[in-house]
Amino acid sequence: MGEFIIEKFYLYFQGILLFQILIFGVLYILTKRKEILYYTMFLFSYLLYFYINAPKTFFNVEEAIIFNSNAYTVTNFILLLLGNLYYLKFIKEIFNEDIKSSGLKNIFNFSIIMLPILFSLFIILPQQTVLSYAGFYVANVISMPMSIYVIRLNNKFNTDYTTLIKWGTFANIIGCIITVCMIARYNTGLREYAFDDYPLLFVKVGILVEIFFFQFAILSKWYIQEKELATKDLLTKLEIANVKNQISRELHDDIGTTLSKINLQSYMASTKITDPGFDAKSSFISIQNNVQEIMSKIKEIIWSPDENIKELDLRQSIYDYASNMCDSKEIILKCTGILKLNIPITYQHKYQLLLICKEAINNAVKYSGATDLYINVHEKTNKLYIQIKDNGQGFDPTNSSSGMGIKNMTFRAKSIGADFDIVSIEGQGTSINIVYR
Repeated sequence: MGEFIIEKFYLYFQGILLFQILIFGVLYILTKRKEILYYTMFLFSYLLYFYINAPKTFFNVEEAIIFNSNAYTVTNFILLLLGNLYYLKFIKEIFNEDIKSSGLKNIFNFSIIMLPILFSLFIILPQQTVLSYAGFYVANVISMPMSIYVIRLNNKFNTDYTTLIKWGTFANIIGCIITVCMIARYNTGLREYAFDDYPLLFVKVGILVEIFFFQFAILSKWYIQEKELATKDLLTKLEIANVKNQISRELHDDIGTTLSKINLQSYMASTKITDPGFDAKSSFISIQNNVQEIMSKIKEIIWSPDENIKELDLRQSIYDYASNMCDSKEIILKCTGILKLNIPITYQHKYQLLLICKEAINNAVKYSGATDLYINVHEKTNKLYIQIKDNGQGFDPTNSSSGMGIKNMTFRAKSIGADFDIVSIEGQGTSINIVYR
C-alpha cells in the first residue's frame, strides 16, 4: 500500500513539476527576469534527474538495467550539478538586491568553483568507491551553505517575499539533507520501510513546498515593486507641481514687482512728458534697466539664482528697490538701521528675504495710497528684524481677496524658518514685520 501511494505521488509530482516549468517559462518570456529563468532551469534539471532515477515508475524499465550503465552514472551526476548551479544562481539573484554582503559573494564563488572540481573528481575517481560516493553526497548539498547563509542574513530583512522564499529554501534544505541520508541508506542495501526504495521522495517534497512558497513570493515581490513604482510616480508628479508653484511664486514676487515698477515709471513718463523740467531720458533709461533686470531674473529662475546671490547686499538691495519704487510715485522713503549685516544668511534664504521685502514694498507703493514708507533693518540677539511700514489706507489681512502676494510672502517666510506678521488698520496704514533666526 505504501509503495502504491509513493508511486502515485511520483507520477503526480512529475506532472506538477512539468506544469510549473511551463508556467515559469512563460513568466520569464513576459518579464525577462533572471531569477525566474534560473529557477525554471533548476526545475528542468531536476525534472530530468527524477525521470532517470525512477525508470520503473515512468518507463516500466528495470532499474538495474539503467543504474548499471555508465551513461546513467555520468548523466545523473551532470544533471545533479546543473540543478545545483542554477539553484545557486537563483539564490544569488533573488536576494542580491536585499543583502549586500561580501560573504554572500564569497560563498557563491566558492560553490561555483567546487562544481567543476567535483565533476573532474567524479570522472577521475573509480566508480562505486567510498570517494565517489562522498563526491556524490557533496554534490547533493553543494548549494546548502549558501542557502543557510542567506537564511541567516535575511532575518534582518524580513520583507514579505524574502520571508516566503526563505521558508521555501529551508524546506529544500531539509529535503536535501534527508535525501542524502536516504541515498546512503539505499546504497547500504537496507530495505526496512516502503520509502527505502524511494530515496528521492523527500527532496521532491522539499521542492514541492518550495514551489508553493516561491509562487506567492513572486506575486508579493511584484506587488511591492508596483507599489514602489506608483509611489515614485506620485512623488515625481508632486515634485513637478512644487516646481511649477515655485516658478509661479518667482514670477509673481520678483518679475511681477519689477513689471509693476516699469508700469509706474511708464505712467509717470506719459503724464509728465510735456513738463519742461521732467528728465524723460533718465526715465526711459530706468525703464530699459528694469527690462534688462527682468531678463536677468528669468535666467535666474530657469537656472539657479545662487551664483548671483552670493555677493548680494540684502540691506542695500531692499533700500535700492524701495527708492526706485517710491520715486515713481513721489512717496517719501525713510530708511533706518544698520549699515552692514553681520548675521550669516545662506544664499537661498537671502534671496527669499529679498523677494518678501520686494512684494511688501510693491504692495505698499501700488495699493496703499501712502505718502510715506518706512523701512528698518536691524540685528538683535542673533536675529534679523525687518519692518516695512506705510501710512496708507490699510486693509483687512484676513480677507481672502487680499491676493496671492500675502500668501507667497507667508509661504516664503515659513520655508526659511522666519516669523512673518502683518499688522494693518484701515485708515492708519500697514506694518509688515519679519524676524529671521
